[in-house]
Amino acid sequence: MAALTEWFARIWPRLFRKTTNSPVCVVKGPLGAFLDNAFTAPMPENFNLDFEPLVGYYASVETQGDAYETIRESDLRLDGRRVAFSEDWSKFVFLVSQDTLFELEVERMETAVEENLRTLGFKGFFRALRRKGYSFIDEAAANGLREALPPGS
Repeated sequence: MAALTEWFARIWPRLFRKTTNSPVCVVKGPLGAFLDNAFTAPMPENFNLDFEPLVGYYASVETQGDAYETIRESDLRLDGRRVAFSEDWSKFVFLVSQDTLFELEVERMETAVEENLRTLGFKGFFRALRRKGYSFIDEAAANGLREALPPGS
């Protein structure tokens, strides 16, 4: 835990910044609605995220404009759209206060999760669970969602 705390203390200041007027992409459709409501509605006791409608919707969109839209960071709201991605989809952006964003590079976020799991002693834990037949994400649904994402994302 000491190594994890030290790492987090080191990166903490770089995770937050003031909101600008820069363009960001917000997801439309059922996933966009889920992201918009995820932080304002109470979480149900038995939460189940069904990927099938998401995959069906995003596989049926005809243009990128049907899957997402570009707005300004300054358009994000605490009581509405507060989750977005950078224009090149490389950064996850989350509004934490009226004028402050939490921003993570997606690739670094994946690396950080892997490193922290390894530091906490979970190396191979998820692989071992998969070998025993357990899965946290249905692989077919994840592949379908990945294929339905806008080109270049």
